[in-house]
Order: sequence, then C-alpha cells, then structure tokens
Amino acid sequence: MIKRTVLLLRPQPNNVKKEDASEDFFAQLAEILKGEKSPLSAEIALYGKFLWFFLTCPSEIKEIVKGQWRSHYPQTEIEEIKEQFEKPLKV
Repeated sequence: MIKRTVLLLRPQPNNVKKEDASEDFFAQLAEILKGEKSPLSAEIALYGKFLWFFLTCPSEIKEIVKGQWRSHYPQTEIEEIKEQFEKPLKV
C-alpha cells in the first residue's frame, strides 16, 4: 500500500502569476514522473477570495512536488494536512 501525503498549497493573495504557471507545474511534474507509478490527485478550492490547491501524492515524492510548486509560486504557504480518510485507499 502506498503511503500518501496531502499538501495544502496556498499562494499569496498578492500573487501575480497567471494560470500558465500552474499548467507549467503539472506539465513539468508529469515529465519528472514519466514512467513512474506515482498516483497524484489535485483539487482546487475557492475559499472566500483565495484560491487553494490540495495535492495528494505518495509521501516519497512530496519534496519533489513541493520543490516544483515553489519554483512556480515561491511565496506559497505549503502545509501537510491530515488525510480525510481513516483507512488508506488501495491503489
């Protein structure tokens, strides 16, 4: 069973990056993980005036994910949060 990490990514409200930055993030991450069996899940949440991203990834690649995100959004707050499920899903 794969141990997973859920990351909450909160770009700063004064962020000037456009949507292209998030598209580039996912494209580069896909290239890095090409050929790997590393399931990712992404959710976008609008909280008030803020746009937040939730990414679920295998724990072994969480630092890669964080690094790639920070390369596009350097001033993002990244927090590891508890998973919503008590039992891990089988992949």
